[in-house]
Amino acid sequence: DVAHALQIAQTDYVGQISVLTPLANALRRQASGTMIVFSSIAGVRVRRGNYVYGSAKAGLDGFASGLSDALHGSGVRLLLARPGFVVGNMTAELMASGTKPAPMSVDAEQVADAVARAYHRGRWEVWIPGPLRFVGFAMQFVPRAIWRSGLSTCRSSEIASASTSPRCQGSVHLPQGDWQSGCILKGCAGISP
Repeated sequence: DVAHALQIAQTDYVGQISVLTPLANALRRQASGTMIVFSSIAGVRVRRGNYVYGSAKAGLDGFASGLSDALHGSGVRLLLARPGFVVGNMTAELMASGTKPAPMSVDAEQVADAVARAYHRGRWEVWIPGPLRFVGFAMQFVPRAIWRSGLSTCRSSEIASASTSPRCQGSVHLPQGDWQSGCILKGCAGISP
């Protein structure tokens, strides 16, 4: 649906730029301040299961990273927050429709606490929860053929059933994205539902 895709891009990318750009200019003029930008693990490597949202977050992530570099030395800091699946009001409808939270899910209070800690420590980036940093790093190295073949769309229930299958022992699980999880099944013919 084109209208829905454009709404997501407007909210998660264009709208953010329209706020962050004048804010950065105002803070640069006063030579102090901190901006906090909420990106997502979904923007680190876009999945076919939510490519519109993921690509908007990837754009925002790139914009925020570049803006942070442009602000370096100005007295203005940009803190880039990259949460995974957040259980809360924004995901309530997804969960009501049967979507299960991804592994390492957090709630809004945990996100707020992690961002506040990162802010007070003077950090430039925070992954929420912290182990998502390693997931984001590992996702870069998954070959595209594997990523495209279903890695990016298997759900937690599929991981659980596949990892208990005798033919899929030694599976590696890579939680990712805002509402699903991924898996690599070593030596498996495919993903078991």
